[in-house]
Amino acid sequence: MSKIIVSLFLFLQILYANDCCEKQILESSSSSNLHILFETNSYNIDEDDFKKVYDYAEYLFQNCDLNIIIEAHTDDIGTTSDNLYLSFKRANSIREYLIKLGILKERIKIIGYGETKPKLANDNDKNRQINRRAKAKISN
Repeated sequence: MSKIIVSLFLFLQILYANDCCEKQILESSSSSNLHILFETNSYNIDEDDFKKVYDYAEYLFQNCDLNIIIEAHTDDIGTTSDNLYLSFKRANSIREYLIKLGILKERIKIIGYGETKPKLANDNDKNRQINRRAKAKISN
């Protein structure tokens, strides 16, 4: 039943999106960015984070003239090439879910940085967890 409600909501959002391009940018900075953390060696979006992505899709529907970039990162566990590929898969998993929710793929650019841009030093488990992240932000 909830899938039917979500599908109906997305259908109505798509209809609305055709009329929303009057540059209605919401002022809330929490809406204009998306932050997701990942488990070690995983690109799966946690169940709790699906709501964040869904809310971000709503924001993008309301601001249909905006494009985004999703930047994803890893910790330093694993090889450099594996981490680069994993970060790309993390960004793509968010992209694919946004597309499934009705956001046009042309509005979404993805970049995987691997372990090259840690937020914190990879010297303990807590810092590594913070470095396993993806961020979506407005690109235009």
